[in-house]
Amino acid sequence: MLLEIAIGDAYGAGFEFSHREKIDRHNDLSAFVPHELGIAAGHYTDDTQMSIAVAETMISGGPLSSDTFADAFVRCYRRDPRKGYATGFQALLDACKDGAALRQRIRPDSRRNGAAMRAVPLGLIANKQELLAAASAQARVTHDTAEGVISAQIVALMANLLLYQRMPLVQLPSAILAETGFGMRLDWDADVKCDAGET
Repeated sequence: MLLEIAIGDAYGAGFEFSHREKIDRHNDLSAFVPHELGIAAGHYTDDTQMSIAVAETMISGGPLSSDTFADAFVRCYRRDPRKGYATGFQALLDACKDGAALRQRIRPDSRRNGAAMRAVPLGLIANKQELLAAASAQARVTHDTAEGVISAQIVALMANLLLYQRMPLVQLPSAILAETGFGMRLDWDADVKCDAGET
């Protein structure tokens, strides 16, 4: 799972926030491309690194709490600093020695999609109530908003449904609506911003 997340992230990283001309010219699955912000071709970003932190927290045997996730986010970043993080958040990670320092200094009011982007490994949690609690706990470190939390829970639930029930993709929207009350749009044809709801 982490390898597939990393491959998809590294491919998409070359196109994130890029001009349509670059996307049209190079988005043909033939090669990784570098990003103008300094992300080398074939390198994954913060989304994979944070997914690794989530997975490490899951296998640690410790509590799946916001404090434990915050420690893992800082530890993973400090072990392997990389480009792809929002500038302000990367500066914060550079300044924090552990999760307690991160939680003390961060303003976790983001409505962006970061908490959702790192939630896929949580789909391995078989018990849906535990999965929802863990998705909420990891989201609240950085995205303690209704949008941040529900987006992380939805991504984790979709991974769970695909892994454990082998649910066809076309059935996911109705299953997510039944589980969370969130109606996924099936007619989206616009660009997707870094907004949690759009993602």
